[in-house]
Amino acid sequence: MVTAHLARESLLRGESDIALIGASSLTFPLEQGYLYQQGLVVSGDGHCRAFDAEGDGTVGTASA
Repeated sequence: MVTAHLARESLLRGESDIALIGASSLTFPLEQGYLYQQGLVVSGDGHCRAFDAEGDGTVGTASA
């Protein structure tokens, strides 16, 4: 929402002629797990290890 607000303000002030906003999704609290299928993007052990040789996927959200 911050990026949408800043883009709108920039357009209204005439600082930009066009704005492009990327989006993401947050789901919390995490009330259920996820289905792991080999070869897909989801981590098999539930850990995200970005830029690590042992990384095997991503996870949706961190649990507290």
